[in-house]
Amino acid sequence: MLDLSTDQFKDAFVLCPQAGPSVDEKRSSPRFPWSAEIALTLLPILESTARPGRVLLAVAENIAKGGIGMLCDRPLAAGTVVRCDIALLNEDVYIPTLLKVRWNHLAKDKKKYRLGLEYLL
Repeated sequence: MLDLSTDQFKDAFVLCPQAGPSVDEKRSSPRFPWSAEIALTLLPILESTARPGRVLLAVAENIAKGGIGMLCDRPLAAGTVVRCDIALLNEDVYIPTLLKVRWNHLAKDKKKYRLGLEYLL
């Protein structure tokens, strides 16, 4: 039986340090640069019998385990739930998912709005 209480194993776990997010970073996973055309469908509130709302086009800037960062021509209020259709390259295939807008701000250098969306599904 292996005895981990001895000094010979005291540094064994230094080879795989646990890298947590920095103090200023709120994300629990890293973002990766990614560009894709995104169709965002604004969903009606749950009590409404209306059909799904307007479709907005956006461009993804990055992707992470928890969500997608993108640019859009207009801001979307935090808390807004959207259906997101992610286009695959060179195909007429889309991956549908639900996202919730977490934040938005004007990206002055691009004259668009930068959105942070969290996966719900």
